[in-house]
Amino acid sequence: VLRIPNTCHPKALPGDIAGPSASYNHFTDAPILSTSVMNEFWSLYNVPEDEVRSVDCSPLLASEFKGFPPTYISVCGCDLLRDEGLAYARKLEQHGVPVKLDVIPGYPHGMCYDSYRLFPVS
Repeated sequence: VLRIPNTCHPKALPGDIAGPSASYNHFTDAPILSTSVMNEFWSLYNVPEDEVRSVDCSPLLASEFKGFPPTYISVCGCDLLRDEGLAYARKLEQHGVPVKLDVIPGYPHGMCYDSYRLFPVS
């Protein structure tokens, strides 16, 4: 289960999700999780420059998913991490991993989880 996942260090974002229209740039001043807040989180993580592209730091860049379990991913539509989550879902699917993806439109990071309305009662 990956809810609003951060799957790549910002210095390692692939070109297709790093451009000016990408969510990381489009929602730079979003409520709750802005680019400056995300940069602060990454500074606390203290990743050495030569490791930002490692799969431990940036699993989106992995090329092997053998034995990876079926995965549920949810992303918020107005979240700077949205495109990372979408790209990770695509990559898992391309490698044969079953993925269930939910996009919750109109919500910033984390605000979509009054989840009792989104998920059936078990």
